[in-house]
Amino acid sequence: MTCSRQTSRRYVLVVLLLLAANSGFAQQSTTATAQPHIAASDASGMEWSQLDSGQQQALRNFAQRWNKLPPARQQRLAEAAARWSSMTPQEQSQTRQRFKDWQQLKAARRAQIRQRYEDFRALPPEQQQQLR
Repeated sequence: MTCSRQTSRRYVLVVLLLLAANSGFAQQSTTATAQPHIAASDASGMEWSQLDSGQQQALRNFAQRWNKLPPARQQRLAEAAARWSSMTPQEQSQTRQRFKDWQQLKAARRAQIRQRYEDFRALPPEQQQQLR
């Protein structure tokens, strides 16, 4: 795998992580891999107290405004926090570094990567698998 392709794959991973927490790019459904203690939120959303301590720690910056967030965003954030809690310290460190790398990209490059991701998601699953 070339360095450029490895870099692109890393950026795609970062984009996927960002999409999980960003309501503007993707709608993510609860899957069988989601943590069982995360119930699908209803129209009123979920209470902060419904999050486990690991999720609350990961989402501490949202604590004061949690009840004002749209229910769909609360759900995506809760799922992302559950995934974060399941990562090893090394995986968390790598993810932090990739996020920093993403933030340092110029806006045009981020837009290009987002477009490539959208193009990839529009492909049939068989083609997606071939490209992985």
